[in-house]
Amino acid sequence: MRVPEPGFFLKRPKHKDQTAIMMVVRVNKTEILKFYTRESVVPDQWDIENKKAKEGKYYPEGWEINMRLQKYRLKFKSIFRELIDKKIPPTRALIKGRLEEEFFDFMERPSELVRYFDNTIQQMKDGKLLSANSKPFTPGTIATFNTALMHLKKFQDASNKVFDMESIDMTFYYEYLDYFYSQNYSTNAIYNPIKKLKQILKMAELDGYKVNPNYRNRRFAVPSETTDKIYLTEAEIERIYAIKYELFSQIDNVRDLFIIACCTGVRFSDYESIREENIFKNDHGEFVRVKAKKTNVTAVIPLNWMAKQILSKYNYALPKVIGNANFNEYLKTIGIDAKLNDKVMVSVTRGGKTQTDTKTKHELIQTHTARRTFATNLFLAGYSTLEIMKITGHRTEVEFLKYIRISSEEVAFKIAQDPRFKRPE
Repeated sequence: MRVPEPGFFLKRPKHKDQTAIMMVVRVNKTEILKFYTRESVVPDQWDIENKKAKEGKYYPEGWEINMRLQKYRLKFKSIFRELIDKKIPPTRALIKGRLEEEFFDFMERPSELVRYFDNTIQQMKDGKLLSANSKPFTPGTIATFNTALMHLKKFQDASNKVFDMESIDMTFYYEYLDYFYSQNYSTNAIYNPIKKLKQILKMAELDGYKVNPNYRNRRFAVPSETTDKIYLTEAEIERIYAIKYELFSQIDNVRDLFIIACCTGVRFSDYESIREENIFKNDHGEFVRVKAKKTNVTAVIPLNWMAKQILSKYNYALPKVIGNANFNEYLKTIGIDAKLNDKVMVSVTRGGKTQTDTKTKHELIQTHTARRTFATNLFLAGYSTLEIMKITGHRTEVEFLKYIRISSEEVAFKIAQDPRFKRPE
């Protein structure tokens, strides 16, 4: 078997400042190793064609950098040859571990837990590891695992400790929570890092690793709280729809996309799915078929009069969706223009302490408000949770009910419409 030749690439080739140099090489038919060296360089001083630092009078450090990179290249080849000689199939995880042992000090080496976490994420990306329903993990789910791993690494650095599978006990749990509280994270921001860590530990246990059983303890809980998210009434949606903006300006586009989402309940990540080839008509009306990126669940959604008018305005080719943060900024302006001035009491637990504040609706409006609006308005209109869940794609009623944002007054008004509350004629 031929020993592959590694190449060296910059992590951020368009950066103006120093950026890391990584060694990239295909180790087998399905796996590519990306190994970050301890070297860095300013992109202007990098020879892209020859994959090495520039050398010469004007680049005095180039020769030394290249000599050190050569050590990585030679060590990789040595490890690869050794595995072949011993008839051990070369894998990304195996070679990466050997390189870390060679080039990193003990405290710098990823722990067994971090290495397993990292390899599991890579298997998800490669499609080798499937979810519980035997489907590939979605990009959104993989992103949450990446974020959880990032938090774990940051905690290791902050506490100057290396955590392995057996050290994840209740002491770790409480120290981890304290770390998040010290960073002023909200309770719901802590939810995914803890949840994904528990999932990884369960996977490791099933794979035969010795794992501290404390992660299964009821006290090793995943923190969460119900937040005071808003929804918009039908009248408020129509007020937003009626605002006159410069035709096809960015704010006009954002308003129209938001209205479409309020009328269909699609996630922000699925806005682009509402296009002509996914829309169909029959005797019952006009519908859009959307396959959610997050869940891979396909839903058929009826289009109301506002959605149809907006689609017609753009000739069934909706404008390009801008980034979530910028989209939300435009929504704040739209909320002000629509006079969404109702006061809302908002409570959030941050840094372990509950904070309560009063805000106006236009301050709280964001992309996800549209999906909550869709679900809540259908619920208020009398549709059952099961019927609405078929469109929103929620798998459990518990998860779905988190989307319903109605006050006790609105519940009372809804019940009062029941014929049993009226005196017989």
